[in-house]
Amino acid sequence: MASVPAPQDQWYVVQVLSGQEMKVKDNIRRRIDAEEMSDYVFSVLVPTERVSEVKGGRKMETNRKFFPGYIIVNMHLLDDRNKLVDRTWYFIRETPGVIN
Repeated sequence: MASVPAPQDQWYVVQVLSGQEMKVKDNIRRRIDAEEMSDYVFSVLVPTERVSEVKGGRKMETNRKFFPGYIIVNMHLLDDRNKLVDRTWYFIRETPGVIN
């Protein structure tokens, strides 16, 4: 059964370099372990769908991103008084490939 995030844990959309969504996702996951941020950052998603295309007479299946240039992150970004948690903000902001 999936855990339900606490009320202060929200989903946020993060703008990243287009075409590097998976690389940024992997960077964030590695940094979560290295910098012990698992209490602040919980999930990183790159929503995709499986698409069938016909190219050169051959049917090909590919994954297409729903939101190119964006990832979705479940994190603790605001405290109880709705103030920004600097540690989380700068952790995400300083990840290579993150734009906004």
